[in-house]
Amino acid sequence: MRRTARTSAERPRARWDSGRRDPFPAAALFRDPFPAAALLRDPFPAAALFRGPFPAAASLMAAALFMAACGGGNPTPIDGSLPAAPAAEEMRATLVESADAWNRRDLDGFMEPYLRSPDLTFSGSGGVRRGFDSVVERYRASYFQAEAPLPSLRFEDLETRDLGRDHALMLGRYILLDPTTGEQTDTGFFTLVWVRTRAGWRILHDHTSAAAP
Repeated sequence: MRRTARTSAERPRARWDSGRRDPFPAAALFRDPFPAAALLRDPFPAAALFRGPFPAAASLMAAALFMAACGGGNPTPIDGSLPAAPAAEEMRATLVESADAWNRRDLDGFMEPYLRSPDLTFSGSGGVRRGFDSVVERYRASYFQAEAPLPSLRFEDLETRDLGRDHALMLGRYILLDPTTGEQTDTGFFTLVWVRTRAGWRILHDHTSAAAP
């Protein structure tokens, strides 16, 4: 008896071809007139994506969907529209204490917010100072001479921005006043970079510039 040659339509498909018939079997739930019944036939239809011919691509797709659901594509803005970080109040209070120490002619107390480290930097019209000791000497030579009257110090217009878990940015204005008359003698603006330490928030960088007369 002669065997009848099978047509290409009758030939059995390769095993891997099952994935090619429907690369997204999970979508069948939405094409089935009785989608709930599909769960009885395959209780985990989405898992078929990982059994298909391209499981690695399916894994990447799942990871992308997970990141989108978690908000991974929307970084938190730092434009000041968000509530102030809890650390902002600590930084403000620290600066107030620093100004009070200045007004008592207590240089050590004034420098308390600064990071006691060679990594501390100060930028001003005189250039860049590096290290805690160098910054202390800068203030000592400029203001804390025994024979010179010390102007009163006040901070205003403080703004803080969160730069992550352990860093923050602060903008502000300093005002120096004649201790006798109370008249303003100097003013300017500063930018502080704070870092969180075991001792609390400390100033890692200070950029201070006098305002134009």
